[in-house]
Amino acid sequence: MGKEVFAQGHRLEPYYLAASAAYLLEYRFRNSRIPSQYKPARYHILLAVRLIANRGPLPPLNSREMERYSVEISEALWNPTQGDELFGAAVTAIEAVSGGRVDRDAIRTLPFTEAVMEHCGVEPPRRRVGSQVNTSSGPAAIP
Repeated sequence: MGKEVFAQGHRLEPYYLAASAAYLLEYRFRNSRIPSQYKPARYHILLAVRLIANRGPLPPLNSREMERYSVEISEALWNPTQGDELFGAAVTAIEAVSGGRVDRDAIRTLPFTEAVMEHCGVEPPRRRVGSQVNTSSGPAAIP
C-alpha cells in the first residue's frame, strides 16, 4: 500500500484510531448530532479532534509511545460524554476559523488548515519555499 502507510513495524493502534474517529464522526452526521453543513470540513474536524485531545507532537509510528497516544484518544472518543465534548469542540473550532463559511472552496486550503491548527493551540509546521522558510500564512508552493 505504499512505503509510509501500513509500513512494516508500524503500530496498528493509530490506524485503528483513524478508522474509529472517522466512523464516530460519520455516526454523528447520520444522527444529526453534528449538522451536515460541516461535512465538507470532515477531515479538518478529525484533525481538530486529535489536536484538542492531545496537543503534543505525534510520536513515531513504530513506538510504544504511539500506542499509548492512540489508545488514550480512542478511549476518549468511544466514551459517549468525552467523545461528544471532543467533537463539539472540534466543530466549534471549525466554525470559529471559517467564520460560518464552510464550503469546499473556502476550507480546502493550506491557510485554512494552518488556522485550524493555530486555533487548537498547535503551531503549524513551517513551509519551505525554495531554499527559504516561509512563515506567512498566504499560499505558497511546496516543493
